[in-house]
Amino acid sequence: VLTVGLLGLAATSAVATQMIGAAGRHTLAASVAQSRFEMLRRGSCATLSGGSISTRGVSETWQIDSVRASAFITATVTYKTRRGPRTQVFRSVRPC
Repeated sequence: VLTVGLLGLAATSAVATQMIGAAGRHTLAASVAQSRFEMLRRGSCATLSGGSISTRGVSETWQIDSVRASAFITATVTYKTRRGPRTQVFRSVRPC
């Protein structure tokens, strides 16, 4: 009974470790997108443009869609996981 309990505990800790690693990658992707949004909010609306960059093992692309007095910003962040690349899309609106 003790052996079964210890094996269950070991399996649970392995899964928890994987989940913590995945959460760290999700947090990094959100942080990259947040930094991009902050950068794009600093300039004037006339100078906003899309682009792409790769930083810290994370690929990021962003595009700007202007409608009336607002700029709609979409940041797409792709990063590697054990099961292959994962993409997250973040959106923000900036008044002009």
